[in-house]
Amino acid sequence: MARNTLQSTGVIKGFNQQNGRSELAYHHGNLRAELVATGRSLLEKDGPDSLSLRAVARAAGVSQTAPYRHFTNKEALLADIAKVGFEEFSDALRHGVDGVPTVKAVGPLQAMALGYVDFACSNPEVFTLMFGSLIADKSAYPELAKASLDSYEQLQEAVGDRLSSDDGQDYPVQTGALAAWSLVHGLATLMIHNGVGPDAPSKQERAAFVATVARVLETGLGQ
Repeated sequence: MARNTLQSTGVIKGFNQQNGRSELAYHHGNLRAELVATGRSLLEKDGPDSLSLRAVARAAGVSQTAPYRHFTNKEALLADIAKVGFEEFSDALRHGVDGVPTVKAVGPLQAMALGYVDFACSNPEVFTLMFGSLIADKSAYPELAKASLDSYEQLQEAVGDRLSSDDGQDYPVQTGALAAWSLVHGLATLMIHNGVGPDAPSKQERAAFVATVARVLETGLGQ
């Protein structure tokens, strides 16, 4: 089959002469997304130290050079994984009580705290990547920076709504948002790294614990 015909199908296959097996060298259109998904799987399985573009290429079944069409280095791949993480994280903040039918009548901040901690506990390696120092300068990746800011603005908006209902509050929304973020992020970090909370909890038990802690936050913001 002629090369231009292969290109028109979106797939070009190469042949690895060393081991005699064919491998996908270029998958037009969605290779980047496939590499991000593969990289995330490796990150979640083995941690960041074992992650490399070569390892991702092997796991994805593509040529060793294929990832470099989309990522200049490992950090660029990590930035895309973190961006996807923040997008999912924002969705989790919006739907904090979904799937937890036993937790009823929670306030907006409690619901957001549930989504925050549930995401962290369900995706500990990605969560650590998102907020850690593996990506030296997140501002170097505009899409990642935007996804990160979008999630924080959700929290700030929820705090602003809470404070607007209290005529006695005498500090700015930004201060309240920082206090809320510090508490909820600290709780999430302690739960995934230090085992704080119920022993081997079900999702409902974890949600009930987080809702109780978040209730303290909402009470404090109202004083």
